[in-house]
Amino acid sequence: MTSTNFSCLVLLLFLNFSAYSQCNGSNDLCNKRYDEIAYLTTHNAFNSAAEGFSVLPNQTQSVSAQLNAGVRGLMLDVYDDNGTSMVYHVYAFIGSKPLSNFLNTIKTFLDNNPNEVVTIILECYTSANAIENDMNQSGLSGYLYTHPALTSWPTLQTMINNNKRLVIFSDKNDACPSQGWYHYVWDEAFENPYSAANSGEF
Repeated sequence: MTSTNFSCLVLLLFLNFSAYSQCNGSNDLCNKRYDEIAYLTTHNAFNSAAEGFSVLPNQTQSVSAQLNAGVRGLMLDVYDDNGTSMVYHVYAFIGSKPLSNFLNTIKTFLDNNPNEVVTIILECYTSANAIENDMNQSGLSGYLYTHPALTSWPTLQTMINNNKRLVIFSDKNDACPSQGWYHYVWDEAFENPYSAANSGEF
């Protein structure tokens, strides 16, 4: 084998290793379907002291720090404020910021981490059209994954290979047919009842 051939072989092996080296931080997750994996998720992810939400913050770290620490699910409360999508927890006067601030952070993370899949779960008090506009303006629309109804979820590796690495769920079911990426969360997920007092009641 010539040195040139050997170099090409090493390069091919390196490229193959890089493509399959990890998915959301683990080789073991690459061939698991999206719905077979548990994701570290933060409630009211935006509502942190680090982001300037000083009244009853849910989190201590910024969204960027959360993502860098391994959080892959972000729960965001989004409201319409005179045509601008804003995030806040119940009352705007205790602190609010444009949704775009956080979408830009997520875009930067996805750009810089090509083997990561991120999920956003919206508690939505605005429209799917408004969210779509924010996705387009942030540059995230190219990352959006669309899950066809009644089909199996793809593996993380497939989502990574296709560069469709952002999954959106919303508790508001108002998407139009062209917004297939805007998934109604209760078609795909459920919550345990808060009334359960012991394991036998789940």
